[in-house]
Amino acid sequence: MKITKDSPGAMMKVINQELQKDCNNSLRKLDVTVSQMDVLMALSEHEDGLNMKELEKILHLAQSTTAGIVTRLEQKRYITGSTDPEDRRVKYVKIAPEGIKVCQASGKDMVRSNDRILSGLSEAQQKEFLKLLKQVRDSIIKQ
Repeated sequence: MKITKDSPGAMMKVINQELQKDCNNSLRKLDVTVSQMDVLMALSEHEDGLNMKELEKILHLAQSTTAGIVTRLEQKRYITGSTDPEDRRVKYVKIAPEGIKVCQASGKDMVRSNDRILSGLSEAQQKEFLKLLKQVRDSIIKQ
């Protein structure tokens, strides 16, 4: 396959860049980035918190990247961190009440962003598109 602007990777890159730009513009008023919001959303789904290794795995990010994002969110008081009493090398993070408020405030923007992605498709096409996206994601993650 010849690589062009219409190749799958090139199109996904453009789509991702546009969505990131749109999301970052929307999230600026909440003083968070898309990457920070990803951490808050992951933690909002785990009431008891996660250790850093679990968070890295969920986000598909390197340890150093995850640590930097977590540090900035702790400084903003959107999450709290603690060490495991039995193994001080293990750090746990948990969403704080202010972080929950940020997640709730971003809800409308997230719905709008998802609607934008699907807006050019019929209902049947949307279902098929989501099915295919899941297949692509799952085949890439397995590798």
